[in-house]
Amino acid sequence: MVVVLSDGDPEQPETATDGRGVLVEAEAAPGAASLSPEQPVPATPDLDPDGPSVAQDAPAAGEEAGRRPPRWGRRRVLLALAGLLVIAAVGVGGFALWNSTVYFVGTREGKVALYRGMPYRVVGVTLYETVEVSPTRYDTLDDYLKARIDTHELVTKEEGQRFIRGLASGE
Repeated sequence: MVVVLSDGDPEQPETATDGRGVLVEAEAAPGAASLSPEQPVPATPDLDPDGPSVAQDAPAAGEEAGRRPPRWGRRRVLLALAGLLVIAAVGVGGFALWNSTVYFVGTREGKVALYRGMPYRVVGVTLYETVEVSPTRYDTLDDYLKARIDTHELVTKEEGQRFIRGLASGE
């Protein structure tokens, strides 16, 4: 409800309060009823400055009366973090399992060797381990064999063992 106060002077803009005690200027709408200073202002509960405010008592949008709005509590944050840790652990575990099934042929201390894992280092962690070292020296091999070793092609364990044993036997 808006109350328009007028002193009867058509040249003066009319003023009213917005219910919070703030003085607001407004033009009177055509045909709007106005009160002169001589007329008493009817008491209304909506305009009582000490009374409850409609804005304070009304529930927020999407919120039922008496219920707090949904918030992310500490428990939900911890559950989300735990879920992320589980997903990361499954991913790392899956990679480790797969990494233990692949092999490649490389060199170790100048000799041809078979490795299990990927031929990489990540943040200082080697993703491979030595399985078998051949007595064959790398520098004695033909260029096409050196190129095959240098590619670090992923092979099965049996293929890698066959290759380095073939080098040792001179095949």
